[in-house]
Amino acid sequence: MKNYLVVWTIDIDADSPEEAAQVARDIQLDPKSTAMVFGVSHSEVVRKAMFKLQHRFVRVDLDDDEEA
Repeated sequence: MKNYLVVWTIDIDADSPEEAAQVARDIQLDPKSTAMVFGVSHSEVVRKAMFKLQHRFVRVDLDDDEEA
């Protein structure tokens, strides 16, 4: 079995990274959504390029339970 990098991108207008992430997740979960296109690669070159870009992104964990 191969390991793949799967990327889903969407442009969203929002007031914060958290709001943008929540809107994107809502779109993913909408059964009527047409957002069904993904970039898929098993290339190590692509993985390394994506790793280098990570410092330009804010990580938002929508499943982060602050009360735990």
